Amino acid sequence: MPNYEKMPEIGLDYSRQFGGLRMDLQTHATEFAMADIEHSKPEALRVHLQPALEYQLRKSFGGIKSTVVANQTQYQMHENGFNNTGESSINRFVPQFALKGELIFERQFDLFDTHYTQTLEPQVQYLYVPYEDQSNIPLFDTANRSLAFSNLFALNRFTGSDRIGDANQVASALTSRLLNEDGRPIADAGIGQIVYFDDREVMLSTDPLAAPDTTSVSDIFVKLGMNLSELYFSSTIQLDPEEYRLTNSNSRVKWQPNQNNTVLLNHLAQNQGTDIETEAMSLGGFTRINNEWEVGVYANYDLQNDQLLETNLGLRYDSCCWAAEIVAEHTQLVNGLYNDGIQIQFVLKGIGTANSRFKEDFAQKLNF
Repeated sequence: MPNYEKMPEIGLDYSRQFGGLRMDLQTHATEFAMADIEHSKPEALRVHLQPALEYQLRKSFGGIKSTVVANQTQYQMHENGFNNTGESSINRFVPQFALKGELIFERQFDLFDTHYTQTLEPQVQYLYVPYEDQSNIPLFDTANRSLAFSNLFALNRFTGSDRIGDANQVASALTSRLLNEDGRPIADAGIGQIVYFDDREVMLSTDPLAAPDTTSVSDIFVKLGMNLSELYFSSTIQLDPEEYRLTNSNSRVKWQPNQNNTVLLNHLAQNQGTDIETEAMSLGGFTRINNEWEVGVYANYDLQNDQLLETNLGLRYDSCCWAAEIVAEHTQLVNGLYNDGIQIQFVLKGIGTANSRFKEDFAQKLNF
């Protein structure tokens, strides 16, 4: 099936710090529409408002953080003949509450005439999100979260805003880092798991009779990382808690000999040992040609089905007062066809951000 297009998306983010208390306000209005082709999908305008309050107390030996989020979402369904919700307007409100604590233990030691610091950092988070039936809401941009160690402590097990997962759970992790004399992390390792006190009833399925997730514990998450002067490596694996069988893995490598040249590599394996297992390799790179011009490339290849999923080529011009970026995309759709597109971005420095959207998108795709 073809993918939704955001035509357009407008967002506003606001943050304010009051000592240890932080207030965040995020609001996004997105028009989800299909391209001018034959389809049978619903279309809608989604307005998502997400105010949050966060109180954090940090000390040298650890810290504690409490977070309260109020998710208010409204869908204005378009009567395009495929509105299967039975409603012209859908409103949903789901609060989230999280309390997270961590401690930091340190020990000093010398190895090969070099001084190191090793840390031991336990973390625990309690998350509560009440159940709200959302099976009547179509899926516009929502999916399960990608494999990442930090997602143990995510407030929502889904990406996007179409599903806010119910939760009554405790996530715990134990991480150890190796720091050099300058305090720079050069290696780290960690293990973590989530214990569930209730079944998870909110799912991606739009079937109200779909069976909830009744497992009492999550898979075991293990991470390993190394950060040398020019080379960075990080890997997260997911193990079945009963058979200790590998179910998912995500490995990332970055080579950066200097600030002007970067190569990123990502290998992703999901649902191993099942009928829907996937394996893909992604490669991206950036190089600065001179003081004004920078070029980048990105490719994503499906190793399971031996086919190219996506290629991007970006060119950026950066001057003292303005910047321009052009990105050409070639992306495979679910139906096997390809979608070609060109994105152009202009930035007036002093008015807007001067960051490279091209770099940020690639880093996000490659999980950096």
